[in-house]
This record gives sequence, C-alpha cells and structure tokens, in this order.
Amino acid sequence: MMLGLHTYIATRQVQITDPFGESVFPSLVELLKSSENQKVLRHVGFRKGKKYRDIVDALLCEAFPDFLDPCLLFYNGGGPKLSEMKTTQELIELEQMLLKVIKIAEQFQSEQKITWISFRLKASQKPNL
Repeated sequence: MMLGLHTYIATRQVQITDPFGESVFPSLVELLKSSENQKVLRHVGFRKGKKYRDIVDALLCEAFPDFLDPCLLFYNGGGPKLSEMKTTQELIELEQMLLKVIKIAEQFQSEQKITWISFRLKASQKPNL
C-alpha cells in the first residue's frame, strides 16, 4: 500500500511512510522520523514539494535528479519500484549517500538559511565525510 506524506502544519512534524512503495532505506527512514533532522533539511532550503508522495522520495530525487523521471513514472503506475531497479548493494550505497546529504546539511545549521540549490552547490564542494 502506498501512503502519502502527512504534514502536520502546527508542529511541522512529518510522518514518514514507506518510500517509493517500500522501505528500502531503513536507516534513512529512521533518521528522518526526527523533527530535528527534518528541521536541518528545511534549514538548507529542502522542501518535499507536491510532486512527491514521501520525504524520502523527495530527498532522493532532489539530491540525485536522475531518479526524478523513474519516480514519477512509478507514481503513475508505469514504472518499477526502486528495489526492482537497483541491486541490494546499490541501494545500500545510495542510502549511505543520502545519509551523507543530511550530515552535510547539519554542518550548515550554524549558517543563515540558504536555498536548496545553494546548498547542493556548497555541499558538492565539501570534502567527503
């Protein structure tokens, strides 16, 4: 069952549901359950947007735009799940990269709020963690 993202405006707390149809990034899902980690992403200009059903899908597609078309195709019933597109090892590596995106975003918390595009540019210049 594909559930969408539920945003609670009063607290800005986001309920995480199964990304891309299933939980292929369990560590990332667990990390994003924290409102503090969601706040870190908002600080660097990240927004889920209306085109995504889940914050994990949004982070994946916004951090790695090559996944946008396959994700939207999946939403429209015409594409495979992410787990059908990638091997287990590739999914593990992808999850590690997404976790690094959040770690890098944490490093920007002391700076003024920036746009997601500016964050992506600055983050690409940071040394690997």
